[in-house]
Amino acid sequence: MEPPTEEDVGIAQFASAAPGFDGILKQRYSDFIVNEISLSGQVQAELNVSSFDKMQRTAVHQFLRRPSLPQLESNTVAHEDGSTVITLFHRPPKQRSNKKRKQPESGAPAAPWPGSGHADTRAPWAHGSALRYCRFVMLKENLDTPAALAILQRTLRCGKGTLAVAGNKDKRGITCQHVTACRVEAERLAAANVHLRNLQLGDFEYVPDAMRLGMLRGNRFEITLRALSGASPGAVAEAAETLRARGFINYFGLQRFGSGCSSTHRTGALLLRGEWREAVRAIMAGRASERPEAAEARRAYLDRGDVHAALAGLHRGAVAERAILESLRKGGKAGAKNFLGALLAVPRNSRIMFVHAVQSYLWNCAASHRAREYGLDGAVAGDLVLEGGDDPAGAGDVLDEDASACGDETEPMEADSLPQALRQALKAHVVTAVEAAARRYSIVRVVLPLPGADVVYPEHATAQVYVQAAAHLGVDMEAAPHAQRDFSLAGAPGGYRRLLHRPADLAFRLLQYSDPDQCLAATDLDKLRGTAPPPVSVLGPGEQPMKSALLALQLVFSLPPSTYATMLGMAELPV
Repeated sequence: MEPPTEEDVGIAQFASAAPGFDGILKQRYSDFIVNEISLSGQVQAELNVSSFDKMQRTAVHQFLRRPSLPQLESNTVAHEDGSTVITLFHRPPKQRSNKKRKQPESGAPAAPWPGSGHADTRAPWAHGSALRYCRFVMLKENLDTPAALAILQRTLRCGKGTLAVAGNKDKRGITCQHVTACRVEAERLAAANVHLRNLQLGDFEYVPDAMRLGMLRGNRFEITLRALSGASPGAVAEAAETLRARGFINYFGLQRFGSGCSSTHRTGALLLRGEWREAVRAIMAGRASERPEAAEARRAYLDRGDVHAALAGLHRGAVAERAILESLRKGGKAGAKNFLGALLAVPRNSRIMFVHAVQSYLWNCAASHRAREYGLDGAVAGDLVLEGGDDPAGAGDVLDEDASACGDETEPMEADSLPQALRQALKAHVVTAVEAAARRYSIVRVVLPLPGADVVYPEHATAQVYVQAAAHLGVDMEAAPHAQRDFSLAGAPGGYRRLLHRPADLAFRLLQYSDPDQCLAATDLDKLRGTAPPPVSVLGPGEQPMKSALLALQLVFSLPPSTYATMLGMAELPV
């Protein structure tokens, strides 16, 4: 089965009528750069070497000397302005030595490296009970957040509850986000850099609280659409200007629904219907682009029921699949058919994403109907708006218990964790005919519900779309055929999501380049290494590219949590 298309997940309308053009998104990881914006408004970007202590700087030097990197020599240099940089120059290869490595004396244990987890955990915490967490920036490349955290947990040899984040970031891209580690020293984290691949840690500080889902203002994106065709540079620039003015429909993007052989919303429908065995098989189905050994491991279970062979062949990043297999293995013959128990062994944030994918699918279907039937010029009678101000939450979702593990954006705060006063202040108001005629509410105030027990629905024809789309999946929105609250729409708190988003800070530029694989954007790791910015040629207004040049559009903008940047790039330009 092929991965889902936009039409499969309810994406069917555009906010703009501008003509489209062809282009390539995410050809290189550096074409999709994401930096988390903290609650204070700070963009988590560059790993600041100036704040590193000696051990942390040593870890950076050791990383730069890894065999997989060019032969480099690095020095730490302090400038007069107080900044600290690392300079690089070419290092010739070392001559091999025939001397044997000195072994430790008999009976003397080898000294553990600071990030190995072998340190005496009984030692008192040196930073006091008020600062129990070390917060740091994690830069990752071609890894989703759950896989990156799993790698870091194994490297540090710490428990699953040690690390916490505000949300998940997309796999295919280069992203920076905050992480907190409970009672883990900054020195251990810094030293771990030497052992990490496609991951770097930096900017360590001790804080009193752990990160929680939604503990961020949003994300800052730098997206490059390359190899543009089908439109002139002027038409591309006009489409970008229209996007900035009109905004885009706030769809849940394709990442929300996975790239596997069974899309996450269809797996979620199996869970809602209580079809546990089929849900396990859907999760184990994997994706068409997997490596042959991983595909063979999945077939070992799906075709022969061989749990041990499947575990041996699946990579550590397959968190949900390995949790299921481990549960089935530990249960022996008696537990080999305890499919519900295996599903409950999956970490909660991962397992409930399947039900949230169903909510997302229903929302997308409703958004397409609302845009098609009533337009996007303003609120109409029967629409829902949130009371409490123009933008009371400052987020794409409000009261949305959204825990996607596959989106390129981030989960907002869970509904139950919001203060009671805020939940009461953000009540949905049904727009009256008088208010609609007076154009009291703009289109950016309109919200649509994510199905749940505590939401109201629009008082026009869009409300019926939820019921129809759920029936298409064989799901009853009012009741579940089982008692598992995590796998029930009726038991979910639900929420509201804005129909339209306008990226007010969107900036763009047109680039011309010659090499199809040329890097067009500098990453934070490039800046840390002192790599020169990529040589690009920017086209000015009205300027035409050279005859043989390729054309790219580079967009920089900020989005609130759970707003999909790929919907801005793919659905609204459109590519």
